[in-house]
Amino acid sequence: MLYDDDYYDSSYDELCTYYPTYYKDVAEMQAILKAEGDMADGIKSGVERVIGDCYIDTSDEQTTAKREKFLHIHMHGDRSLADRKRLVKSYFVGAGKMSASLLSDIIGTYTGATSECRFEPCDIAGNNMVYIDSERGTETTFYSSDIIELVRAKLPAHLPFELNVVYRNECVVQNEIIFGYSAQVLCGQHLCGQGVNDL
Repeated sequence: MLYDDDYYDSSYDELCTYYPTYYKDVAEMQAILKAEGDMADGIKSGVERVIGDCYIDTSDEQTTAKREKFLHIHMHGDRSLADRKRLVKSYFVGAGKMSASLLSDIIGTYTGATSECRFEPCDIAGNNMVYIDSERGTETTFYSSDIIELVRAKLPAHLPFELNVVYRNECVVQNEIIFGYSAQVLCGQHLCGQGVNDL
C-alpha cells in the first residue's frame, strides 16, 4: 500500500459495514457485495501501481525498462532492479548549466558517496580536462562503466574527462605485547639493589 493504510482486509468487508445487518442473510446481496468488493480491490491496486510508477524508487520492472529505453541506457551484464533504478535516478539529476557541484551531485546519486570535480589544464597547449575523484560508496554493486556513460551523457562531447574511483576497505591491525620476567643476570647488566662493583 503506497497511499492508504486500510482498516479492513478487503473492500468487500468495508462494503458490508455500509449496509444493514439483515443483508448478511441474503445470498444475492452477498454475491453483489463480493463482486463489487473484488472490483474495488482491483481498482485500488491499479491506482497504487500507477502512483508507484510515477516515482523511480517505487516503479516496477516494466516502467524502469521504459525509462532506460528513453534515456538510452544500455545495460552491461545482469543488474538488480534496485541498481537499475539507482542508475536511472542519476540521469534525472541536474539540468541546465553544468558545474562541478552539479556533476558531483549526479555522481553522488549513483554512488551514494561524495566526489570532487576539477577543471584544470591537462597539457602544455593549455587544454583543459575535467578530473573526477569519487569514492566507491556503500552500495553493494558498483560499475565504473555506468559512471563513465553517465558523465558522457552530461558533459559536452568536446570536453575530455578522467575518472578516479577510490576504494576504501577497513583493515584491523592488532598488536599483542607479552611481558616476561627473567631472574638471570644478562651480560653487562646487574640485578636491582646490586652495584656494578658487586658483580
